[in-house]
Amino acid sequence: MMIEEIANLCKLEFPSLIEKVEIVDPRRKRIRLTLFDGSYIDIHQNANGRYSYHWECDKGFYRFNNAPHFDDIETAPHHLHICKLKVLPSEVRGVTEEDVRKVLKFVHKRVSN
Repeated sequence: MMIEEIANLCKLEFPSLIEKVEIVDPRRKRIRLTLFDGSYIDIHQNANGRYSYHWECDKGFYRFNNAPHFDDIETAPHHLHICKLKVLPSEVRGVTEEDVRKVLKFVHKRVSN
């Protein structure tokens, strides 16, 4: 998925969540989403397929990624960090339309509660 497509999807499908979308580094496919609550999400995917969605908020951070360091997780290498407390399995597999939606729905649910 092209970085501009990711930015457009975020703006169009999540306008009540996202205040600002910035392409921080087009060469490295990095995007920063600033949310209306003041938190932010950094989305990154490199040419080798490594990805991360890092949401920094007042409760700490949540990060979906595929860094190969939790082989015991059933969805390895795909996993979700909840602060420094837990690492859980993750259905997110990269930076696709479906995966961007999954992550933003996850965030929206937590921001709304």
